[in-house]
Amino acid sequence: MFLATLGTNFEAVRSDLLAFFMKDGNDIRGGATAQSGEEQFERASRGSASALDVQGLGVAAGSSGDKELVPGVLNDRGSVAHQSINNTRYTVGFMPDTLTLSAIQNARQRIAPCIRRTPLTPSSTLSERLKTNVYVKLELFQKTGSFKVRGAFNKALSLKPEERGQGIVAVSGGNHAQAVGYAARTLGLRAVILMPEATPHNYVEATRAYGAEVKFAPDVEAAFAAVAEFQRQGWAYIHPFDDLAVMAGQGTIGLEILDDVPQVTDVIVSIGGGGLISGIATAVRTLKPAVRVWGVETEGADCMSKSLAADKIVTLEAITSVARTLGAPAPSERTLAMVKDLVEGVTVVSDDEALSALRLLLERLKILTEPAASCTLAAAERLKDQFSPERHVVLLLCGGNMRIKDLASLPD
Repeated sequence: MFLATLGTNFEAVRSDLLAFFMKDGNDIRGGATAQSGEEQFERASRGSASALDVQGLGVAAGSSGDKELVPGVLNDRGSVAHQSINNTRYTVGFMPDTLTLSAIQNARQRIAPCIRRTPLTPSSTLSERLKTNVYVKLELFQKTGSFKVRGAFNKALSLKPEERGQGIVAVSGGNHAQAVGYAARTLGLRAVILMPEATPHNYVEATRAYGAEVKFAPDVEAAFAAVAEFQRQGWAYIHPFDDLAVMAGQGTIGLEILDDVPQVTDVIVSIGGGGLISGIATAVRTLKPAVRVWGVETEGADCMSKSLAADKIVTLEAITSVARTLGAPAPSERTLAMVKDLVEGVTVVSDDEALSALRLLLERLKILTEPAASCTLAAAERLKDQFSPERHVVLLLCGGNMRIKDLASLPD
């Protein structure tokens, strides 16, 4: 309806929009989503018709004076601002001082053209195994293989032009590195990723393949320490978890869970530094306070559970778990407080439990996760006495960047 109001040919605009979504192989009609391109277009078009902003799709004059579709979203002060980045106009928003539901809802619209709407599906195998209703949110099919692009795009699109400066810089030896590299390439920005020297080769090469420059530091603490100098030179820093815009981006997963399983009673989420679970818990429990959000860590990457037990920030001397992408040395004061407030409990599982769950998911559900994702199933096994046949439990499978050679280490 809004397209007709604007005097724009529906079929032509639909084709343009689908081409935009499918850029760089982001095929929303393929196996990485539960919806076809037409269904996603129609979903995005619902709501009140506005020439400026219609559920995240705005119309603005292009360089030739013709109308063109651009992402559009109200920012958190209720106004709309567009920026041209890499010859594409994006809508930016400015984050409040605390994480809010409206910030997450706005993030959802802001990043929609840049990410995949990943599928969520029931699993009869896991439901029979755990004696409850189990669903898996397949975020491992997200672009770059993990949830991290949600936060990276939301942060990058929230930057003012003067804040982008030289480009963006991040610290990561895992999925955040790839996400920031991909977001920067998509938006036409330079990216530098500071990585610990022990970063696995597959993460290094994948990050470089997205166009980011990789610089090594002796360890993760040294990598974080190097950020300040880049900031002084005008680089914008995207923290892997302790940033409200990043958390809001990750929280969009919670909105999708509520859309797809409105009867949800429990959500199980991996914890690294705590940004993912903080965003999801804020979204889910604001809209449905009775839902229980459970966190899970692996032994040797359990900074959050140790910090909760000590009632203060605990920094791990080393990350010894095979779940490398859970390898934050410590949570932040903000994520620790949010987990205390919003999360039912944090379960710590062993590497062997996480790997056994990974094998089960591969053999029975035919999906290859990484240990940082399969640990949610291991935690569900530990928590199964909490789940009656009437409950509806969503396991977030947050990433799938597993090296093939690591499959040899799976237990029998």
